[in-house]
Amino acid sequence: MRHLSLTAALALSAGALSAAEAPIVVVIKGARLVTVSGATIEKGTIVLSGGKIAAVGADVSVPSGARVIDGSGKTVYPGLIDGLTTLGLVEIGSVPGSVDTSEVGDVNPHAKAWIAVHAHSELLPVARANGLTAALAAPQGGLISGQSALIRLTGTTPDALTVKTPVAMHINYPTGRAPFDFTRMFEEPELKTFEDRQKEKKKNQEKELKRLANLLEEA
Repeated sequence: MRHLSLTAALALSAGALSAAEAPIVVVIKGARLVTVSGATIEKGTIVLSGGKIAAVGADVSVPSGARVIDGSGKTVYPGLIDGLTTLGLVEIGSVPGSVDTSEVGDVNPHAKAWIAVHAHSELLPVARANGLTAALAAPQGGLISGQSALIRLTGTTPDALTVKTPVAMHINYPTGRAPFDFTRMFEEPELKTFEDRQKEKKKNQEKELKRLANLLEEA
């Protein structure tokens, strides 16, 4: 009898574990579906399983136990992806404490955008309400800015927002323009002809390109 009770308890535990691991199924039914890759379905059904689209069509059956959302009179379309942004890295541009897009120095290949992403940013739900569902959050500034991350615009932690890391190493192509020197702000500007300025700009650009090439070769 004792062995029978233990077996029954294990069976119940396994059943509860399987139920917990089963993906959540959500169905949007009766909505106008803009598929983009195909024809628009005026009255269709979308089945979402475990957060991913499992089926789309006009005659898709609803799985048993699924949560059904009535989409009548509404339009469903794929989410937009912002291909280059500072979403999650900047809250208020005029408040330095809420801006985390760059590091000290101009060579920062180690800078990782996903570590700096602010999951509770007020800008994420605003962007989401306007149709954005994912974005490439990237660092800025310097010659080598750092590594970007593809994030989803829903979640409560940086890990929950992260879709893929790293995505790319971001580099600012040298323009040759001399950086602004605050120490000479009140000095009279040096008078140069346009040709002289262009020569100086090209010289600076070539110098930075050579430096960049050396950095990439040593990486």
